[in-house]
Amino acid sequence: MCLIKVLYILEKLISIGKVNLLRSVVGVILCGGRGEALKPLSNYLQKAMLPVGSLEKPVLEYIIRHMVYHGITDIALLVSYKARQIINYFSDGSRFGAKIQYIHDSKELYGTGGALVNALQFINASTWVVQFGDILANVNLRDMMKYHVEQASDLTIAVATGYRVPVGVAEVEDEVVTGLLEKPRLEGSVVVGIFALKPAILEHFREAKGKLDFVGQVIPKIIDEGAEVHAYFFDGTWFDVGSSEEYEKLKPEDIDKLYSHLKLE
Repeated sequence: MCLIKVLYILEKLISIGKVNLLRSVVGVILCGGRGEALKPLSNYLQKAMLPVGSLEKPVLEYIIRHMVYHGITDIALLVSYKARQIINYFSDGSRFGAKIQYIHDSKELYGTGGALVNALQFINASTWVVQFGDILANVNLRDMMKYHVEQASDLTIAVATGYRVPVGVAEVEDEVVTGLLEKPRLEGSVVVGIFALKPAILEHFREAKGKLDFVGQVIPKIIDEGAEVHAYFFDGTWFDVGSSEEYEKLKPEDIDKLYSHLKLE
């Protein structure tokens, strides 16, 4: 059978769901941050363990259950600050239909990028689906992975349009305020906080030391080096609960609606 015909058949199998794109995928969730913007709550709770929704389940539980819903059952939790709260609650993950491993952040290389680079030595999978532990979003992860594979992408970034700035914006000309915009919508695309990637893109940073930020340092570097980086446009609902202001504004019914597909009780 010629190569072209094989590729054609494979494409057809993928399109009708006969090939499991998530077979060699691991869900990687960053949940080791100290949550400085959530103080004083984060003095007592790991921010990923803050209760949300009418069922008052932890943020992290919704993220894990959403991954499992989309077929990602092998999950790595990158932990540090108040890690024991997370480990005690989720254990081996079987209660949630997942197999969970815990990877403690390195003291020599830290930050979101540092945590991911440190995880290289512990995770054996060709593709990672990475999510920040303070982001709640109903992104269709299966569809995102399908797009990631079809584009032969090194890194796929979930982005949203129409993001509303949480503060007022002043229009200024020559130090004179000419107008005010109350929480305007941005014209560009914003990073949701969910990514699909080939872990090989992190290899360049193995020798790095100190703080390494994934969005601010790693991604710009790999783009400069010519990596295939694509945007996956997401037009659903998402919430960033990384600050006290955003957490306090979050309504239980918003979370119930966001994750209604999980049918939690």
